[in-house]
Amino acid sequence: MSVGTCLSELEILECIFLEFLLNHLLEFNMRFLTSVLLAVGISSVTCHAPGQRSPNLAPKAQKTCTIKPSLNGADDTPAILQAFSNCNKNARIVFSNETYHVNTVMNTTGLENVDIDLFGTLIWSTNITYWLSASLPFGYQNQSSAWWLGGSNIRFNGYGYGTLNGNGQVWYDFVKGASNYPHRPQALTIWNTHDSVFTGLRFVQSQMW
Repeated sequence: MSVGTCLSELEILECIFLEFLLNHLLEFNMRFLTSVLLAVGISSVTCHAPGQRSPNLAPKAQKTCTIKPSLNGADDTPAILQAFSNCNKNARIVFSNETYHVNTVMNTTGLENVDIDLFGTLIWSTNITYWLSASLPFGYQNQSSAWWLGGSNIRFNGYGYGTLNGNGQVWYDFVKGASNYPHRPQALTIWNTHDSVFTGLRFVQSQMW
């Protein structure tokens, strides 16, 4: 830092002393400002007692269940339900970049702190007779679902290409424009769920909506 041009020895000493004071004053102000900013930041943090945690800051998943598809068109629902049963708490469930055939209803509620990664495609069967008789009812306006999914701290990610394909064309042809056809299922229903995130999922030709 330069304070100016000093001509005499006294003036040189005065300049050095003044520069010293200015530098330390600047350092003091920076420390004070940093302390204020830290105090403001700390005041916005929510603290939890030992053993407690924020709902959205879930502990790291401890177990992974990777679902293997049949690859021959057989019903993959039993394997999917088994994975959700084995990894229903503090775990991760992975659908590989494959096609999974869903021929029967699925109820995977009661999950707790579970990551679900969908890299492939779930495709529902076209057995209209089955779905009309077995879809899971809401008890409201004839609505029902092919899949109930629910719980707390669920993070379901399709990464922009994970797909739920309802094979909806057969339904569009079947109902012939009828609105809210009884027991015509929705592909996915988020049921009794909180503190959860669903992102990057693709819905193609849903059975209903």
